Amino acid sequence: MFTKDEYVKKTKWALIWSAILNAPLFSMYSLTIFILRKDLKATVFHLALLTMLRPTMAFISYYWSSYVFNREDKLRANFLGASFLGCFLFLLFPFVSGIWFVIFTSAIFMLFYRAKTPAWMEIVKLNIEKEKREKLYAFSTSIAYFVGPVLAFIFPPILAQNTNMYKNLFFIAGVFGLLNVLILSKLPINFKNKNFENLKKEKIQFLKPLKEGFSLLKSRPDFFVFQLGYMLAGFGLMLIQPIIAIFCVDKLNISHFEFAIAILIFKDMGFVISSPIWGRLFTKFSVLKLSAYMFVFFALFMITITFSVFNILWLYIAFLLYGIASSGSHLLWNLSGPIFAGNENSSKYTSINVVMTAIRGSIAPTLGSLLVLFIPEISIFLIGAVFCLFSFYIVLKNQNVLVQANKNN
Repeated sequence: MFTKDEYVKKTKWALIWSAILNAPLFSMYSLTIFILRKDLKATVFHLALLTMLRPTMAFISYYWSSYVFNREDKLRANFLGASFLGCFLFLLFPFVSGIWFVIFTSAIFMLFYRAKTPAWMEIVKLNIEKEKREKLYAFSTSIAYFVGPVLAFIFPPILAQNTNMYKNLFFIAGVFGLLNVLILSKLPINFKNKNFENLKKEKIQFLKPLKEGFSLLKSRPDFFVFQLGYMLAGFGLMLIQPIIAIFCVDKLNISHFEFAIAILIFKDMGFVISSPIWGRLFTKFSVLKLSAYMFVFFALFMITITFSVFNILWLYIAFLLYGIASSGSHLLWNLSGPIFAGNENSSKYTSINVVMTAIRGSIAPTLGSLLVLFIPEISIFLIGAVFCLFSFYIVLKNQNVLVQANKNN
């Protein structure tokens, strides 16, 4: 048996090592769409398919994660299994090539990254009390973004030498990811219910997870407003995802190194600097109010990037804002489940986040890739910004209504 402090300490180090060892894979993942356009000459269709599949495949992950609803005995196997499957295909990169394999592997990686999140967040919730949870999670996550700037000076020169070097880099990143799985397998879990035999064994029902999820949205208006805000802002963000690479390669004609500076240095810098701030704000403001302000930073990113046609410095400033917004989004999106759940099992709340991501991800990138055939990339960025600003208005307005309703009750 471990004491409460020992569970906190071991989970803290698991969070830190997980952030460090997964950093190479996430750095390469961030460069994937640029590599496809710059090195593999991917078409608009390929880029749209990639950005659509990443979140859409997460819909399948909803069923993977549904097995841990109220089942603490399934948490470890669910989390470790998804972690392994998400990294395994990268070991095949030295032997398999082509645009389609990159797209497929990227989609599978995101599928299992989303799939393991509900179980991982429930483990963190069980092992760390609420007072310490947000700050520790924000701290550990920000550590990974110290690695990004270092990799920004390593990966681009290698990629510039040979267009096929991305294979070896993905392979190495996959090895680090599997090493992380080995470390996490040794993490103890502070189960509330030690007698797993008494847990109810249920038959697999295809529609049950969806019914439970939408029933949850009906019964929790605060959670519904949270999801509505993320749906609108997320739609705007997904709309521009295939456009970013087209804009940077075709319009700005930047190099691997310049793109890496933007996404692995300035974006990560924004993430690192703002992460502890978001963590502190998390204890002072509601999740809805913080989400509303976070949407504004996404809008500012989309507006600022349009000025990069005049000077590349605007691209770096834009990605700095993107990092600040992503830091808040990462914290709010991942910890919203435990917050809304309270004393309930948080897996079903986090899983709703996943399925909503899949819904908007199946529509927005395709629409963005169609729009770029008729209107300039800058116009699409501004349309995405409008979605984010509208979500800010909707969430902030309804957040005040919900607060007043709670006072009246």
